[in-house]
Amino acid sequence: GTLYQEIECLPRGSTLQLDDSGLRVGRYWLPVAEPELRLGSDSEYREAFYELLVRAIRNSLRTNGNTGVMVSGGLDSAAVTVLAGQILAARGQRLQAFHFFSPHPSPYVGELREADESSYVRDLQHAAPHIDFHFLPREPEPLMTADEMVRTFEDEQVPLHGLPLRPDVAWLGDLHRQNIGLVLSGLGGNALVSPQMRERNYLGHLGATGRWLTLVREVCGVHRVYGTPWRTLAAEVAYGSGWRRLPARELPLRLRLLHPDLRTTSGIDQRFQAASRFDRRSVRDFRSGQFQELTEKMAQHAGVSPAVVGRIWSPRRDAPLFDRRLNEFCLRLPPRQQFRDGCDRRLLREATRGLLPDRVRLRTTRGFAQASALETFARHRDELRQRLAQVLSDSAVAGFFDRSVARDLADRITQPHCRPQELHTAASLIGWSAFLTWRAGSR
Repeated sequence: GTLYQEIECLPRGSTLQLDDSGLRVGRYWLPVAEPELRLGSDSEYREAFYELLVRAIRNSLRTNGNTGVMVSGGLDSAAVTVLAGQILAARGQRLQAFHFFSPHPSPYVGELREADESSYVRDLQHAAPHIDFHFLPREPEPLMTADEMVRTFEDEQVPLHGLPLRPDVAWLGDLHRQNIGLVLSGLGGNALVSPQMRERNYLGHLGATGRWLTLVREVCGVHRVYGTPWRTLAAEVAYGSGWRRLPARELPLRLRLLHPDLRTTSGIDQRFQAASRFDRRSVRDFRSGQFQELTEKMAQHAGVSPAVVGRIWSPRRDAPLFDRRLNEFCLRLPPRQQFRDGCDRRLLREATRGLLPDRVRLRTTRGFAQASALETFARHRDELRQRLAQVLSDSAVAGFFDRSVARDLADRITQPHCRPQELHTAASLIGWSAFLTWRAGSR
């Protein structure tokens, strides 16, 4: 379904055909949980993976204009950038790589998070002279005004796809001046192509299935590679494998903001706990969790915008790491090909050996893409609080949000040490309430 009556989305992996006999829905892809792939050596896995990766990127390079890529400095976008650059160079074309960086230090990064990844992109620039790199400082974006949000709703007919930040019109102008018809990204890579296995309870899976020697080797490897304390690793294994009972997961703040009556009629609490229980069951059968990720995330990727009726964003955006053949291959891989000796994302690291600088290829830190947005919200705490107060007094949203939870959130975001997620949720709530108010007034 959609937000609009009598307008429905096609099921995942389906097509709609209209002819004299009427409308028919057909399936062009139905993922199947096939047996684990067994090849003769690590090099065979690497070569098969590399071939599919290159084909996925080559298939995405369809445009009448020039090609750009958003490169963050992470492994996924770096791999897409270098390989796309090589393919275009063979055609006598140059790839335009765009990197946004924050010129200000961010208080919202930790030991394994980096807000400024520009040094990694500089390393890429030195290793890929056939690519043109553009370094664009990203200052904190101003919040969208009420009129700007209304214009967005009138164009898109759906709520804001992201946070209520003013779009970077200058950058869009640069794209048009350079005749960029396609912008690539590394979006989706960390799901199956280069997964963070620890985040998916892989250590717990080893403990739950009694693979003790492998578990000991991987725990020691994680401690060596990432410096994770032994106590933290022991807790991961104990909770993840079910040796210690996990309490029922607390409903996230964004869902607790919903009005109690709306939560009851939608059954959101029960649905959330059911999804949490599946996550825990999938620890023993690790591939079932990966298969769910493929069917829920990969199959539904049919473009970035979920708008039912709206303008087409230009240039076109594409994420080659969402390629279904590539992801089906990765779903069949033995976990050892993706996680070994404490280091995850192994196959992509090996496939790009000699292509990416080792400092990029083997980095253990991750970027923090929302650092500039959080800085914006932190600078506008008082304005966020004022807009939340308007939300609480708006009759158009009275039946949608829990005013007591929203009021508590408005108080917390004024504190200097509020959590990043609270700032993020407050901004999202403002965007959603503005859409509901607009819809109520446009009927």
